[in-house]
Amino acid sequence: TSEKRHPIVVDVIQSLTVVSWIDFLCTYCIPLGIILVLNIAILVKVLKLGDFWKNNTNIIQKKHKPIIMIILIVCAYAFCWFPFQCLFLMEICIKHCPKKLLKQKFPPEYLLFGYTLGYANSCINPIIYAVLSMNFRNSCSTVIDKISKSFSSSTKETLEHHNETRL
Repeated sequence: TSEKRHPIVVDVIQSLTVVSWIDFLCTYCIPLGIILVLNIAILVKVLKLGDFWKNNTNIIQKKHKPIIMIILIVCAYAFCWFPFQCLFLMEICIKHCPKKLLKQKFPPEYLLFGYTLGYANSCINPIIYAVLSMNFRNSCSTVIDKISKSFSSSTKETLEHHNETRL
């Protein structure tokens, strides 16, 4: 038996599907494409600089970390956001499949997991920078040292003041 739907319902379903695909393109495919193009341009620059100093092993070794960092950042974005985008599109297809071929519904936890993984991408990038960038690690170390010295000097002053007032 074929299921009869009101024309307005059909229009709404088609609109939701179109909006979902536009959302997928605008929030995943286009940003991923931009990230890829810009990072490939950076890699080309880094590799061209490497050709200029071909015989200098220090520079050749130094250019490997930025290349790895760029690849990891792009892969992290793609990996973290892809599950949510796929689950979202599959959920739309399942809900609005006119032939009811797809009866399976995803538990809300799947979408929550995909969404959480997507936002985890924001946490992953600083970790990648911290692991691969010596400048980043040195800057963090400097900040931690300053905080530690500030804390220890204020603690020392507080103890001295406390000892003076007890006498």
